[in-house]
Parts: sequence; structure tokens; C-alpha cells
Amino acid sequence: VRCGQLRWRYLLDVAVAGILAVCLSALQWLPGLHAVNNSQRSDASYTLFVSGSIHIPWLALITQPTLIGGSGSFRFPGFLSGYNLPEIAYYVGLLPLVAFIVLLTTVRRPIPEWLIWHVLVLVGLVLALGGKTPLAHIMHHVPFFGGQRLQSRNVMVTDLALAVIFGYWVEYVFAHGRRRLHYLAAFPAVFGGALSIVGQPLRRHQTDN
Repeated sequence: VRCGQLRWRYLLDVAVAGILAVCLSALQWLPGLHAVNNSQRSDASYTLFVSGSIHIPWLALITQPTLIGGSGSFRFPGFLSGYNLPEIAYYVGLLPLVAFIVLLTTVRRPIPEWLIWHVLVLVGLVLALGGKTPLAHIMHHVPFFGGQRLQSRNVMVTDLALAVIFGYWVEYVFAHGRRRLHYLAAFPAVFGGALSIVGQPLRRHQTDN
């Protein structure tokens, strides 16, 4: 009987906490909702939904963030596109990419808990690509999400997931102390270096213009 009482009390506490959270968060989402209703976002059309999607070639910026221009500081050429570079800048360094690859080579049964973060890396990229994927029309009909204008910002999910994966990799290295060379781990560095060479003509062309 006492276990049943504790269970109901726990559920009641959770419900009260949820109501309190909604009320407190209303200080932010109510004004935001009002602003959305009075802006271009009130017309949640498919065109608006896909307008801020990341272009597929820009995925290369995960290994070379200044491939086609940067912020313009120190006489460095600005980003080639008219798009705002910080909106698609999701470079977190090469080591998290190394961690992503190396940890996949260690997957054994039972399925490790960190594998969900690998899934989230891919989910974040799919959401950020938005209209560049076959799932665009389905995502457009998801409540609230379908009314977003800048799908590129969803790449923050990938940022967060890669950071967590890097933490798991560091923990794995300290726990196992292995010194085995993973040749696949060199791929991000080689790929990023190759992109740097390929991107030089693009940056030089922009500077000349």
C-alpha cells in the first residue's frame, strides 16, 4: 500500500513540476509566439521552411571551416555565399571526428550507450540539410518544427553530439590505454587538408574580385 502511495505522490510531484515549468517558460515562449505570429514566419509555407537549409557541398566545412572564405578578419576573404557563415559553422575540431570514427571500430555486443550520439550526429545533419533531403516534405508537417525558417541551425545537434562523443573517446582511451594505430582516424585530417588545397583557387578568385 505504501509503495502505491509513494508512486502516486511521485507522479503528482512530476505533474506539478511540469505545470510549474510550463508557466515559468511562458515568460519566453509567449512573447516569442506573439513575435512569430506577426512576422514572415506566420506563413509556414514549404518555401520558407527550406529557405535556410544547408547546401550539401557545405558539409565539407566540418573538416575545413574556412574552405570557401571566413569572417573577413585579418584580410582573409569573406564567405563566398551570401549566407551568414556563423549560421552554418559547425566545426568542432578534428579530434571529435577522429573519436567518431575510432569508437565505431570498437562496437561490440552489448550495444554501447554512446552509440546514440553517433545517431544524433546524423540526425542533426539531416535536419540541417532540410530541403536538400527526400524527408523535407515530411519534416515540414511536423508541428512547430515545420514552421522553422533556418534549418541550418539544427546543425547544433551535430555539434553537441560530436562534443559528447569526444568525451566518451577520451574516457575509452584512459580506460583501455591502447596504443594501436587506427588508420581510419587519419581520414578527417587528410580530407581536411585536401579540401584546403582545393579551396585555394576559390578563395583566390574571390580576393581578386
